[in-house]
Amino acid sequence: MSTNYLTFTIPTYVEYYLAPSVQGFNEASMQLYGSPDSINIMLGSLTNAGGNGAVLWLDSLLNYTVTGTYAPALAGKKVYELIDIISIHYMMGTVSTAVWKSKIDGYRNNWFGVGKIKGIWSTEEVGIKVANSGRGAAVSAAAGSRYLEWALLNNYSPYQCRTNYYGNGTGPANTTANELHQEIYNFLGPSYVSLVDSNAVIYDNPNVESHAFLSSDSTKGVIYTLLKVSPPMTGYISKIKITDFAMGNIIGATSHHFSSSGHQIINPSLTSSLDTFIINMINPQVLDSGYSVLLTFIS
Repeated sequence: MSTNYLTFTIPTYVEYYLAPSVQGFNEASMQLYGSPDSINIMLGSLTNAGGNGAVLWLDSLLNYTVTGTYAPALAGKKVYELIDIISIHYMMGTVSTAVWKSKIDGYRNNWFGVGKIKGIWSTEEVGIKVANSGRGAAVSAAAGSRYLEWALLNNYSPYQCRTNYYGNGTGPANTTANELHQEIYNFLGPSYVSLVDSNAVIYDNPNVESHAFLSSDSTKGVIYTLLKVSPPMTGYISKIKITDFAMGNIIGATSHHFSSSGHQIINPSLTSSLDTFIINMINPQVLDSGYSVLLTFIS
């Protein structure tokens, strides 16, 4: 969809593309499953969804009434009665730390439960330009950890909330989204995760955005550390303090620093006292907003 958000394009999009497609899916659903609603429909993705123009344009689109030019069976219906999933592009990995949650909460609050709508997917994050600049791992880490936290916080299913990447395997060696997620899979394996209270992870730099998760068997933890997108653009991380992690005894930690320069593996020292654990990076790690991420595995 266009980033110009021109409302005069909405009738053309709905009457010539969306409504005929939905009518066809509904007919196929009836033939295959005996019900017109058994095939779920996802809306075409709204790009740069963090902008106010995108919000207003989506509202206009979803409130549009079908005239039935090429889908007479749907005449008189609102677009929000036709789709099950809203989809967006380029928001969760790029909007600022201060606003990402309010933005996706806004889409949810405005549209979940209206008509058939029951979920929101990000169908494209990262992108070729970002990937080729060596930022694939960092941007996918922001998008993935934010989406995962939001889904777990709201108890959403994978059907209702998910993120996808474009250019996930593109970019300089050791900087891609695929390489970051392979490290996570190598550590966690095929495990479900639960959300860890953000207050349990404390840094020596207050300008940090953090997302922490616990494996389904509570024996492993993953901590995403990002520098906030608002100033300063660079900052240092030398210590991570963990309290009340709900994991029991922590005996080891390994950090992975992904940046546009590559992938550095760090073996920090670990000290403990009662239920508090301190991960000392030995050499302070320099993070850049939107360009690097520190991924710490504890077990």
